[in-house]
Amino acid sequence: MASSSYRDTDQEGSRSERIVFGQPLLAIAFIAVAAFGMLMAYFFFGRMTQTPVNSYAVVALAEPDTNILELGSAGFRERWIASDGEPFHVGIISGHQGSDAGAVCDNGLTEADVNRNIANKVAERLQEDSIVVDILDEFDPRLDNYAADVLVSIHADSCRDYGDSLTGFKLAAPDTRASLGLKNCMYQAYATTTQLFYHVNTITEHMTDYHVFRKIAPDTPAVIIETGFMNRDMALLTDQSDVPAEGIEIGILCYLEQQQ
Repeated sequence: MASSSYRDTDQEGSRSERIVFGQPLLAIAFIAVAAFGMLMAYFFFGRMTQTPVNSYAVVALAEPDTNILELGSAGFRERWIASDGEPFHVGIISGHQGSDAGAVCDNGLTEADVNRNIANKVAERLQEDSIVVDILDEFDPRLDNYAADVLVSIHADSCRDYGDSLTGFKLAAPDTRASLGLKNCMYQAYATTTQLFYHVNTITEHMTDYHVFRKIAPDTPAVIIETGFMNRDMALLTDQSDVPAEGIEIGILCYLEQQQ
């Protein structure tokens, strides 16, 4: 009987320990599941919200300055000569050109068409400033160890309708001082010129790890810009394409001005 009582007492003690120690474990598991759910909800819904310029999400970038628009005026156009007396050299990638259509809208409009139109207008504006311009394909063989004073890859974003929140532009650049300086200029110029939101929540790895960044010469300042969404921003990117073209031009001139 003594042995039986001992076993019963031991079993009761084990049950008590399971109750005492099981409750914190259940609480911890519940908190972990709740935290994971909140994180997933934030990730899902956060990507579909727009972030205005000057917000917390772009603190690494300088505040947009309306004075930057003066760089596009005729009075500055004799200044775009490098320190060695030669014209500045700029590369413009027309996104998806020579490769594929990119995003395609229901009306047949393709991202490649939008990119090409804006890229050509940027090139024309820069050439009026006596700047040498190369218009490059997405996988242009010239991009291998490409050297220039500036390289900008022009793209547009999805044509799918995700609601009113999907409007705005995006930027990405290599993690070098020169490229980040170019990115800062492009942000100021494009935000000020187009009045679009900086849609930081939808910047993808395809931008931050853009294939061109791994091909060009290490000292070539480069940036990729998504000029807007081909749904909510379609009118700006097509009917008013001179506006995004001007924003990109002024972003480039802003950076070149700092090099003189």
